[in-house]
Amino acid sequence: LAGVALSTLHLGQPLKAWRAFLGWRKSWLSREIMAFGALPVGGQTIFAAWWLGNFEWMRLAVTGTAVAAVLAVWCSVMVYVDTRRPFWTLTNVAAKFLGTMLLLGGVLCAVVWSWTGVAIASRAMSFSLVCRWSLSLWEISGYRRALDDENCLWHKSARVLQKHLSKQIEARGLLLVATGLLIPVMIAAGASVVWMLSLSLLLTFGSQLIERLYFFTAAAGSKMPGN
Repeated sequence: LAGVALSTLHLGQPLKAWRAFLGWRKSWLSREIMAFGALPVGGQTIFAAWWLGNFEWMRLAVTGTAVAAVLAVWCSVMVYVDTRRPFWTLTNVAAKFLGTMLLLGGVLCAVVWSWTGVAIASRAMSFSLVCRWSLSLWEISGYRRALDDENCLWHKSARVLQKHLSKQIEARGLLLVATGLLIPVMIAAGASVVWMLSLSLLLTFGSQLIERLYFFTAAAGSKMPGN
């Protein structure tokens, strides 16, 4: 709720935020705002259904909110793809945004379920581990390929990453080893599951923040999203 409220300040003219709804037929930014705006309504509906004990309505509300969330993320993807910047291809942006959604969602579920004693917490942990390695290996291979191939659309962006953000890339590599290897091994060795998963969530969030840093830094262009 706080995030959605603060999003109206994004362009520096919060009193004109209502205009976002006028361009929904042509603007991905308008569609994104509408989709994310539906999420607080979905959350309130879920809470109301739970409070009233109507679990049938609660299931419907959860499903509808989940669909709205996926659509909102997809609109975010298209906001950047629509700028036609070489680094922001549909494949790149969709994999990064949807991958982050699945990864952080899986880790968060694992943490919450482990703290509350839900039996399927181990499934969420396994799911997030698979997402983590799949996303990381795809990203590393794409970066190496773009760096070596001068004909690649985002070869220049890869060079920017190599020259200016090499330390951040190394930091993400260390975080991958910590969250994708060391923490699972420590859990298997008998370390506290809830604390290890909580640490994993914090490190994963930090890793994704670094990824977003070079997502924007390496995509220089003249056109801003939404224009």
